[in-house]
Amino acid sequence: MKKILLTVFAAAMVAASCTKESAMKESPAAERVTLGICAPVEKMTKVAELEGERTVNRIQAFVFKENGDIDAWNVSETDEVTVECSAGQREIVVVANAPDIEGVFSLSDLESRVSLLEDNSLGFLVMAGRTSMELTASSTVVVPVFRRVARISIERIVTEFKMDQFKETDFVIKGIYLTNVAGDVPYLSDGDPSLWLNKMGLEVSGAGLFCSGEMSMSLAPGVAYETAHHFYCYPNASEDSFGQEWSPRHTRLVVEASIGGITCYYPMTMPEIKANHSYTVTELKITGSGSWSPEDSVSPSDASFSVDVQEWQDGYSGKFEI
Repeated sequence: MKKILLTVFAAAMVAASCTKESAMKESPAAERVTLGICAPVEKMTKVAELEGERTVNRIQAFVFKENGDIDAWNVSETDEVTVECSAGQREIVVVANAPDIEGVFSLSDLESRVSLLEDNSLGFLVMAGRTSMELTASSTVVVPVFRRVARISIERIVTEFKMDQFKETDFVIKGIYLTNVAGDVPYLSDGDPSLWLNKMGLEVSGAGLFCSGEMSMSLAPGVAYETAHHFYCYPNASEDSFGQEWSPRHTRLVVEASIGGITCYYPMTMPEIKANHSYTVTELKITGSGSWSPEDSVSPSDASFSVDVQEWQDGYSGKFEI
């Protein structure tokens, strides 16, 4: 059987395409094929890019035969890897920044594997991509990889209390976090989460992917807090619910605060969360006392906001007033 040596490169590129010249240098004597992988962790349009969000630190490359059986696999702690495989029609799958995926004997095996949110960190976001092609001694391919996480951000918080008793009362931001967080997702598709984090409230303490950690930020009336906070979660397409008993529901961005020493919450319900999308609250305007629970809906008379959904591909961006 004819054997082909594939050299795989992975890089998170802002450009929308890659050229053959940059993707392939062929050595006919060795019958090598350079499989150039550009990861258009897509060009940010209106979305500000954060350092590390398109970094590729390690890759795993899988090559599958037409019948779905594994043909070749390799892993590298850099952005390139060489895979020796046979010629023919092949499905090529690349997973970036993930722990080793072992025991894969077929494409269906890999499609059933699940990524955990805890395996992500800024600068090490899990990504995946796939393509099909006929591999020959002169083949080259671009396999874009896309982040499996979504990003949820809040850029500005300001108080504008309508009732006099709140205007002179100390207002302190105690924390910002996500609730009802999907904690897992298949590497190659979207599916219903089997793991949920921060169910209906703060369960995970300390700063992390979806929690600011403890804060103590006093806001004077009309003075905005303009330090942006960025959080990451996996896709969540669940129907929303405000039931007292846990059930899958929309992800919420919660500002926990105190007014005159009394804890209150300003939950902002996100739309459907999709992978590789950003959801940005450009401003939360607080005008009232909020709610007694992160799961209680807040009256529009207490706060206002909107969510700008943009693909990071884009998700959502907008203002909230509560």
